[in-house]
Amino acid sequence: MFLNHLILQIQTFRSQLLRKVLIIDGAHLKGDYLGTMFLAVAMDANNQVVPIAIGVAKSESGESCTYFFEMLRRCIGEMEGLVFMTDRSGALRQAINTVYPTTHHTYCCRHLYMNIKAKDASVEYNKTIFWKTCKAYTAYEFDLNMSALRAAVPGAVLLDKVNPKRWSRAHFPGVRYNIMTSNSVESMNAHSHFARKGAIVGLMEYFRAYQQEWYSKRRDLAGYYSDTFLFKVLSNEITT
Repeated sequence: MFLNHLILQIQTFRSQLLRKVLIIDGAHLKGDYLGTMFLAVAMDANNQVVPIAIGVAKSESGESCTYFFEMLRRCIGEMEGLVFMTDRSGALRQAINTVYPTTHHTYCCRHLYMNIKAKDASVEYNKTIFWKTCKAYTAYEFDLNMSALRAAVPGAVLLDKVNPKRWSRAHFPGVRYNIMTSNSVESMNAHSHFARKGAIVGLMEYFRAYQQEWYSKRRDLAGYYSDTFLFKVLSNEITT
């Protein structure tokens, strides 16, 4: 099942008013109704999370993932410079290659960190080097940090098996707007923890009601500004 009642959010994304990065993750359903919930979110210029699409399937299989992306493509179409961020799920990778073969696909760096930590706990004491490697702006800076990471964390050899174009900011061929992790979609998954224990219809209603309340609060907050509105970044620059 694919939920397409998020018409406003989809129109906003298609109008390119959001960053062209879709962050996608799956979460298990609990209780009597088992399965997997797929959720795709985007980020606006103020780093606010905007859900774009929700789907439910029996499992995170290649067939289910492909169906989700096919329905997503019907809603948003083709977009130049579109980027997908996921974990290293083979099913998601296969679906993106099938449905969106010309888009950029990047991996969540936090998932890579956890993969390394599962094999070599020393990365926890060298996480600064890890994140410097991920966030390096130049290939030269990336190579320096990567060499230091290999020396400090033997388990970092895992990164040698993953194309740096998939996770390194320095080597990524597209524009990822400095989004390095899938924390935004995982926060939504965590928020829906209790809703995922009930019926699927109730889960869909939860997202509808939650977003309605969310947008209402944002609109009320925006109503306080009757004059020129300064973005947070500009406001900080002025005060400092």
